[in-house]
Amino acid sequence: MKSKERKRNTPIATLIKNYINKKSGKVPESRKEIQRRFDHLDWKDQKKIMQAFLESGKADRLWAYTKLLDNWDKSFEPRIKELWEQSHEGIISWVVIHYFPTKFLSQNIDKFTDDRDYYFICLRLAEDKSFIIDRSKLSITDYLSVLYHTDRPLSDGEARDLLYKTVHDVCTEDGDYPQLSRYAYAGMVLYFFKTLIWLSII
Repeated sequence: MKSKERKRNTPIATLIKNYINKKSGKVPESRKEIQRRFDHLDWKDQKKIMQAFLESGKADRLWAYTKLLDNWDKSFEPRIKELWEQSHEGIISWVVIHYFPTKFLSQNIDKFTDDRDYYFICLRLAEDKSFIIDRSKLSITDYLSVLYHTDRPLSDGEARDLLYKTVHDVCTEDGDYPQLSRYAYAGMVLYFFKTLIWLSII
């Protein structure tokens, strides 16, 4: 009985070439194989792939953004800036917030409009003590988390006010506390414990 011949892997350089050449007739199969192998490739090949995908259609760009979050290189900045200014598609804003210079974030802060964009921007900008946090754009837990992670002080009076508001929100179910992150919990515990001591409750 003749054994079935084993299919050999196509070289990654060939796959990239076939993907880039939209007339090759092999774009879909090359895309699928590139995405399957991506995490196990050398950085040089990963970089070429992300560059190619960023020049392709929306679905491929969205995939590239997810890879850029863990494989950032400053050489991508001009293309990401161009794409972000055209359309805040997918998670491109997260890439910008995580890796672009803080000066760029500060100058464009009003253009980040997703629900938690401001929180993540604050985590980067608030380390500069001259940056003024707009508390109205943050939930209590996100605000406390920013203070906690950027080593900013919280006055006793503000801690007391936040504690009372949190108790009110919990009692009136006017909050999303079941979904708190462990960081937010940490901030709440630290600052609320300080408040309770100050009020001589415990």
